[in-house]
Amino acid sequence: MSTPLQPVITKVGLAAILRADNTGIAAQITHIALGTSGYTPSNDQKSLVNQVAKFPISGGERLSSTLLHLTALADGAAAYWVREVGFLLSDGTLLAVWSHSSEALTYKSANTDLLLAYDLSLAALPANSVTIVSGEAGLSLSLAEPLAAQAAALIAEQLRSLKHADAAEQAGEKLRIVGEQVNDLVPRMKAAEKRQDADRAMFAEVHAAQTASLLAEQLRGLKQQDAADAEAELQRIAGEQIANLLTRMKAAEQRQDADHDGLLSAIISNAAANLALHTLVVKQIHGA
Repeated sequence: MSTPLQPVITKVGLAAILRADNTGIAAQITHIALGTSGYTPSNDQKSLVNQVAKFPISGGERLSSTLLHLTALADGAAAYWVREVGFLLSDGTLLAVWSHSSEALTYKSANTDLLLAYDLSLAALPANSVTIVSGEAGLSLSLAEPLAAQAAALIAEQLRSLKHADAAEQAGEKLRIVGEQVNDLVPRMKAAEKRQDADRAMFAEVHAAQTASLLAEQLRGLKQQDAADAEAELQRIAGEQIANLLTRMKAAEQRQDADHDGLLSAIISNAAANLALHTLVVKQIHGA
């Protein structure tokens, strides 16, 4: 079960949302910050009073237009009581802050991962003006076993720590919250895994369609290249044939010119011979 939080929206966070809304986009929550100071939050805050660490959002979903479910994994060697929580936008702006002057939200043990799950109410903001940006891998179902072991170690460590605390009732409440967080995380991880399987199947179909389209395009390109090569070969052969015909025509023209000159010489010689014979005949007839 998630811990419901009604944080105070900061002035700088509201200004960031207005800037984002003017560009037609929604502001993006990317990190959760944890601190150790307990107080009454103010909308003038720009940071936590005593921030210890910040962690990227591991997963989340929109439960309504103004209610977001966020999960994160708080790791590290530090041990501390969580008495203030900040929600940071992608540019580092403190969007909202929660704290209580006397009550801690939970306890982070040394060298033990703490599972954070919050239902964040943003009723004071325009509907759908804020979105969640989670880590690329998210909280995968494959982490269920180590997370369960970490949760068990967390509970054991909390038991040892709370034995030395004055508030026994507060210790039991913290253990109940941790148990509810673990119980709530398992079905959410299963649902996330199903969505991941569906996404992988869709991506596989898209990849297969793109591969088939690419192969068809490559085949068309090869056919076009073959046709272009065949046309180039025909043009080369035609060019060779034209060049051969031109050579033959030139040789024929040269032979024709030679034959014409020879025929002309023969005609002239024949005419001269006829003239000489005619002259000889006349002399013989007339005795000239």
